[in-house]
Amino acid sequence: MSQVKIRLLLVDDKSNFREAFVRKFDGEEFEVYTEPHLVGALDKLRADFFGYDFVIFDGLGHTKPGLTEDRGEKEFAYKAINELQALTMQYKRELPCCVFTMYQTEDMIQMLDKVYPDIPVFAKDDAGEELMLNYVREQYARQAEATFRLRHPEIGVIFQNGWLQREHEQELIKLFEKVDSGEVMLLKNAASCIRPIMEGVYTKLAELDRRLVPEGLQHDNQQSLGQAIYHIAGQPKWDNNTRKYSFKSNPFMPLHLWLTVNALQNATSTVSMHAYTHPISRYTLSSYANILADLLLWFSDFMQKRPQ
Repeated sequence: MSQVKIRLLLVDDKSNFREAFVRKFDGEEFEVYTEPHLVGALDKLRADFFGYDFVIFDGLGHTKPGLTEDRGEKEFAYKAINELQALTMQYKRELPCCVFTMYQTEDMIQMLDKVYPDIPVFAKDDAGEELMLNYVREQYARQAEATFRLRHPEIGVIFQNGWLQREHEQELIKLFEKVDSGEVMLLKNAASCIRPIMEGVYTKLAELDRRLVPEGLQHDNQQSLGQAIYHIAGQPKWDNNTRKYSFKSNPFMPLHLWLTVNALQNATSTVSMHAYTHPISRYTLSSYANILADLLLWFSDFMQKRPQ
């Protein structure tokens, strides 16, 4: 089973520290990304805000490229957290952070305590390092993404590896939470979550291999999604004489999965076309979510086993 890692973004102006941190911690538990200054870190976050689980800021870093090996700005941590808070409001997702510094000045501590009393400051020593990593683990465990990935690790690696947009993971989490709570949803709302994820799967497969999804099949309408599913399943056709399905091309998807996924595609396409406004029962919602999960499990397995 693939291991889902905690993705860290370290923002520190000292290149030797960044390199040492990566050597020490980038491995089975953590996936470490680094930036020497705040501008670069913000660019990374704006490009893929859902691609990181935790941000570690230096205490006296640099806002812009330049003297990145010189002593940094005394208000750096405050500025950095301000910018991160603005992004959390923009993307409507909490992204925890901390300050990890060699220079815990009184001004810095007072400034952070006044505005961000819940953001911890850890010292750059062995004890502080261990405290910081435990805090990272604790914050990660609280996140909905972490709970989802622990329960569904083979689906989590899809988003970990960037095979689907991580925004889809947020929608998937909401869908599963609805199922777990026994709530009902409008069918059109369920479809608006399910269909983009299904389309994302077939779009990714089309990028990889046109034998899976031939040229000309677009992924932004209902008819084409059904055709994409049909081609990946080997274009199955029922033969009344043999009482079996025959296949026009090589099937990449098991027949039983095609039958259920095709049913889900048909159900959600009806919603999209006719704006069906009635709620569905928790049993119907659960069946839709389970079919989608089966599709994602197949997709995850396919992506992990395909030749590189």
